[in-house]
Amino acid sequence: MSKSKRLSPIVTIYCLLVFGFFFVWFTQIHPLTVFDVDDWAYIHYTRRAVPVWKYWNPSRIFPEIFMPLCSALAARLAYPLLGNYLRAMVFTHGFVISAFLTLYIWSFTQMMRRLFRLSTAGALFSSALFLVAHFIIFRTGITGNTYLFYCWDLTCYYYYIIPAAVNASLVMWIIGNPAFFASLKSASPGTVGLFLLLLYLVVFSNLPDSGILAVYAGSVLLLNGLELLKRKVNLQAFIRDNFFFVGVLCVWLFSAVLELCGGRAHTFSGPRVSLLNKLAETARGFASLATRCNWVILSVCVLIVGTTLILLVRSRGDTEEDRSFRKHFSACLVAVAAMAVYTLVLCTAVEPSYIYRSEYLFALFFFLLMTVMLCFGYLVQKLPKVLYIVPIGLCVLFCECNTPGVTYLESNYSNLNPAICNEIMQDLIDEILLADEKGLSEITLEIPMCDDYRGWPLMPEFLGPRMAGSLLEHGLLRREITVNTVPSMEANWRYSLPVLE
Repeated sequence: MSKSKRLSPIVTIYCLLVFGFFFVWFTQIHPLTVFDVDDWAYIHYTRRAVPVWKYWNPSRIFPEIFMPLCSALAARLAYPLLGNYLRAMVFTHGFVISAFLTLYIWSFTQMMRRLFRLSTAGALFSSALFLVAHFIIFRTGITGNTYLFYCWDLTCYYYYIIPAAVNASLVMWIIGNPAFFASLKSASPGTVGLFLLLLYLVVFSNLPDSGILAVYAGSVLLLNGLELLKRKVNLQAFIRDNFFFVGVLCVWLFSAVLELCGGRAHTFSGPRVSLLNKLAETARGFASLATRCNWVILSVCVLIVGTTLILLVRSRGDTEEDRSFRKHFSACLVAVAAMAVYTLVLCTAVEPSYIYRSEYLFALFFFLLMTVMLCFGYLVQKLPKVLYIVPIGLCVLFCECNTPGVTYLESNYSNLNPAICNEIMQDLIDEILLADEKGLSEITLEIPMCDDYRGWPLMPEFLGPRMAGSLLEHGLLRREITVNTVPSMEANWRYSLPVLE
């Protein structure tokens, strides 16, 4: 194995530090608590692992089988060790999400090492810059900021961030390993089978994130098609040479059609709102993206890309390194354009306000950051002494991520202190378990009032049954019990809360 492909001890230590950072972030700094009705539903609800026509979400397989699996492990393994059900959930889900985000950062690090033959220091500096950019990109205020790994509840981490991380990692594996498909052809049937399972899960995950792999596949096909047109290659040969990307696009289109015919898609076509009005609203939100980004990181990105393009023009693109960079840079540029259109269309079709959500912007910004980081790798490859100033730049950017206030939003819809979320849920759990001990078949609980017309995020008509279902599934309840929940201002006063928004 070549030096560029070997996982050095320093890279291993770096990845462990990255995992440790994420784990502390998601369990201590901004802990992922089980709080809203979606969380209580999906920690125990399991679906069939095949697409189901006319289902609520026909093709959303991966998150809907993986989240309950991890929650069951939390209840059956972590809970007996920690002695607290909610704490077991926080630590297990924090561990799982940290592992997937570490995989994402590791995949990027390996891609940069292989693609640009960077030194260990160069690869780690580029990886650190990539990681910091995810936290600084939307940091524009003293408080209330989001970041690219932010979601407004635990469920969304499984439904958006984890699928996005796996899709993006797969794209980076393909980019960083020119022999990827050749090695796959020579792999054992078992290895190929596991890879096909991975493809199945990432495509049948969630449209905003499965689009990452689909858009990249489409970008490669477009560029390869333009190149092969010059050689007058027939369609059959083109499909044979690009079978993987053609296959990914076909399966993804099938999953998209299923979603369009699903129950959830029909809920968005309720009140007839002019499509042009929805498009205009989404476009306004999209146009405001630049003003919602941190000007320091934007300046750094412009400087990196500008300097790289000057170097590329001066070198005239004659070397192998130039051709390799130009190929991947072009694919990422096309992917950025395609993902921008896809995000605009998707948010218009689903809900225009989603254009402001990090979960729906992750894919677009992944390709934007990839474009910048490819330029950075080329820059370091051509001018290694650039690394003299990178540590200073990283220090400046890292400090931009923090403010005197509570910099980032909490990962719950109402932006409550996670300790309060935990206290509310623990009190409800204790009352349900006490009712079970007394042999009661029905219980009514008071919950805080919410301003939303549906009662979101607690939704009294759903919260009680879903909590009871989860506790029964996870072995905390001995029998079925009917749990009713009633909004009450007394509950708000008890926890010193305003009406939840």
